[in-house]
Amino acid sequence: MIYSFLPIGALIYSLYYYRNNSLNSYFVLLIFVSYFFFATNYHNFGLDLPFDIFRTLHRFIGIICSLLAVIHIFKFRVNVFRHEVFKLLALFFLVLIISSIGNDLNIDSFIHYVRNFVFISLLVLFLYFKIESKDHLDELFTFILHLTLFLAVLVVFDHLITGSKRVLLFYSNPNYLAFSLLPGLSMALFSKHSLKLFFAFLIFFAIYMTDSKAGFLSSLCIFSFYLLSFSRNSLSRVVLIFTLLSLCTVFFSHVMNKSFFNGGTSNTRIGMVYLTANVINSSPLNGIGYGQFRKSFHLFIDQHFIDRGHNEINSKYFSNQKLTEEELQLSIKNGYPKNSEIMTHSDLLTVICELGLVGIIFLIYLFYKLYLELKKLFLFSDHSFLLSISLVSSVLCFSLFHNNMTAFVFWFVLFVPFIMNRNYKANDSS
Repeated sequence: MIYSFLPIGALIYSLYYYRNNSLNSYFVLLIFVSYFFFATNYHNFGLDLPFDIFRTLHRFIGIICSLLAVIHIFKFRVNVFRHEVFKLLALFFLVLIISSIGNDLNIDSFIHYVRNFVFISLLVLFLYFKIESKDHLDELFTFILHLTLFLAVLVVFDHLITGSKRVLLFYSNPNYLAFSLLPGLSMALFSKHSLKLFFAFLIFFAIYMTDSKAGFLSSLCIFSFYLLSFSRNSLSRVVLIFTLLSLCTVFFSHVMNKSFFNGGTSNTRIGMVYLTANVINSSPLNGIGYGQFRKSFHLFIDQHFIDRGHNEINSKYFSNQKLTEEELQLSIKNGYPKNSEIMTHSDLLTVICELGLVGIIFLIYLFYKLYLELKKLFLFSDHSFLLSISLVSSVLCFSLFHNNMTAFVFWFVLFVPFIMNRNYKANDSS
């Protein structure tokens, strides 16, 4: 029951923090409280309600923030096309629409995921317009760090009390908990607090206790960029980057259990790479349509794929076939009900499968724009540059192994360099 009252404590602290800082909208803090404590919290205080209290509140807060973004645009007559963040979000929305052309869509899934992206875009724009200065962004980062430390302490407490080797708290999946902790790790290491190394170690230990390999690998990226901040000559930076790449290669090979090199598909993520090849061969230009993979993956599995090994993908494939009653009951007993769905376990594979070449071109363009913003940011502040690149790199690294593109924090982190540059320019002009 202690987890039932944590969101209330976070709400009280957010009010206290807002009163003692200069942020011009309480909802800037509230949306992050909602993300950390409401989004996957199913506790209802023992009440028999037809809805989940915190998840419903999470949606309500998101709707309010979305409306505030629209109100801000119309109230101040903002020319949104002058802002790179809006143009990139709008361009990706166009890519999503293009993915529907010529495809036999599950329309409910397509509308659900497109609507979710519009919702996320409005949340990101709300934060973009409301974080109007460097001080505002620093205050938000400090608040996120505080929430992350609170979660990290809870993870350690949960481990000590329950002995769990894979802590998930009130999150639906320990990997999502690890993803939530990652931005705070960057903010801890690049903060000016005298205890920053202790904070970073505590958060890193919490990530380790989730047993998320993607979270661990992403943490290595963050620590590497922190070490890079002490390197002042090119040679030492090259050596550090080479060492990082070597460690990542060894780690990646270990995670994949050498399945890739043996040509097997017993590992689900390796099998997903082979399945992606089948999907993209069928529709290379604009993919199979946004949000379609999870329901239609079984259409792209051939006998050659099945013969490579029986794994989660094959089991869910068979659950989508015509089964006898006995086979259906056996499938359900093994944990795979009829018409089971599966995710790509990678945002990159999602883009390739569902958006095709058009989506890949967008990714290249997005990375190019990120490169330009980071290049500009380096001229303003070496510290801000390293903080930004550690945030962006860790989130992108994590998303190679999980589906996080549908979380607004994913997009917010990608646009942090844009917000920083906008604020630095505004400060210079004033």
